[in-house]
Amino acid sequence: MLRKNDGGLVWSQGPNDHQKGSMYRLIRVKGGRPVSFTCLSHEPWGTDTHYYGGRTMPHMPAGCKACEAGRISEWHGWVIGQIDGTDERAVVEYTAAAADIFINAYKKFRTLRGCRFRLQRNNGKDNGRMSATLSDVQVDSKLLPKVPEILPIMMSIWQIKLDLLPPPPTPRFLPNQLELPATNGDHLSHD
Repeated sequence: MLRKNDGGLVWSQGPNDHQKGSMYRLIRVKGGRPVSFTCLSHEPWGTDTHYYGGRTMPHMPAGCKACEAGRISEWHGWVIGQIDGTDERAVVEYTAAAADIFINAYKKFRTLRGCRFRLQRNNGKDNGRMSATLSDVQVDSKLLPKVPEILPIMMSIWQIKLDLLPPPPTPRFLPNQLELPATNGDHLSHD
């Protein structure tokens, strides 16, 4: 991206990657309102989180205030999706109960780009158990728009500076599941 320094002001043609998190709405699936989307992210990412102080926040390895207050953590994952029937690109959150669909699709296709998912709460309650389905129809990833990585977006949402945390070396989905090396899946298709 073109950047220009003019008299102390830095001008650019768009926001830095770390500022793009605010451009994406975070969608949490509610009871009775399933979400269908085409995945734009290359790979799934998730971490342990706490609901604490009126918001969801990541579990911090040291000095976690939620742990100190006795709150248990729950694993959540996120991908960027093109929401069906709209032009909206959003961060879509899923729970550990729905994670296997994302993990298995990534193992099978070596990318999630172009995979079509549907998330829903099984019992119709906002915090009910979540399930995910993968559509038989996939979209060629070469036809999809490029999107930023999910990690900087989540850090922006949580208002955590990326340089405060070391980058994860490989995807960590859930304990006891295969870790796969990151690859650039833009050249792959699902044919």
